[in-house]
Amino acid sequence: INSLKSVLSIIFNKAPSKINSVDEKKVLSYILSLRLEGKCSIESISNLMKRFGLANNSTGFISQYLKHVGSLLPGTLINKEENIRLMVFASDEIFSKNTPVLVTVDPVSSAILKMELSDTRKAKDWVEHWNCIENNGHIAVYLVSDEGSGLTSGHSQGLSDVSWQPDTFHTIAHRLGLWVDRFERSAYQAIEKEYNCQKKINSARSAEVVSKRTAAYDAATQVTHKKIELYEQFKYVYTGIIKELHVFDLNGNLRQRKDAEDTIQIYLDLIDTLNHKTLSETINKIRKVVPKLLTYFDNASTIVTNLENTGLDKDALKTLCAGWQWHKRYIKSKKTGSRNYCQEHES
Repeated sequence: INSLKSVLSIIFNKAPSKINSVDEKKVLSYILSLRLEGKCSIESISNLMKRFGLANNSTGFISQYLKHVGSLLPGTLINKEENIRLMVFASDEIFSKNTPVLVTVDPVSSAILKMELSDTRKAKDWVEHWNCIENNGHIAVYLVSDEGSGLTSGHSQGLSDVSWQPDTFHTIAHRLGLWVDRFERSAYQAIEKEYNCQKKINSARSAEVVSKRTAAYDAATQVTHKKIELYEQFKYVYTGIIKELHVFDLNGNLRQRKDAEDTIQIYLDLIDTLNHKTLSETINKIRKVVPKLLTYFDNASTIVTNLENTGLDKDALKTLCAGWQWHKRYIKSKKTGSRNYCQEHES
């Protein structure tokens, strides 16, 4: 709040005299609201402000104002309380015009613990990044990240006493999900080709041409069947692996980590039988991560045990766990139908 007040005073001193302070406050609040809540681009903010007759609507003014606000905000969240805070660090790197931006957030509150531009994203950069967060009163008890070399090496060097949880999305859902999409597109392309081959038979004028086009159609049909079968088999295995990532079953019972790991390995073995070289390379990368992939099962077990020790009714606890699982699936679902389905079961 104090930072924003200082921004207001700076902007007010530079504002044209014909604009009163009430109008200035409205302009600045609109800019921040449209940018932060509306997620509008600077150009869009300018167009909207012009439409509603607001002053200081140029893209230059808006850009400079936002930069000034950003410059007053600290790059690291400071814990002003006397006690330190034990936090889960969710770290990743994004890019701004090919320049890496190191980001660590608290996945519970979504608070940004630290965000910084960096020349590189090597282990030493991440160690310094996390040290800065801890020096400001936030201590890591758990680290979640993808398998980037800088992140994993940084964990070994700077947070070796903290459990590392690989990002299940990047490890499984993203890698294998891309193949689901590829196989589906390939199947639809084969279907379209088969359909075109069939149409060509109808336009043939001689028995010889009919014979050739029929042979081409038969060959296309066989390819279509194989590609549809490949897509359906892979989609089945992929869905099975995703289900193994669930901590609780449909009745709210805690699942066993080893059972889930063993089933995932079986599914990976099935994918290997497809004899797809590029896909097999992806599977080998996943295999290396599986031993650490389900660390969160152990944490869930500890939490459930602690809740049981409070005397909470077992059926109530199972209902709570099942509802939590459905809510998590709801958050991850992108399609409206899937979200509605999860929301219905959550309640």
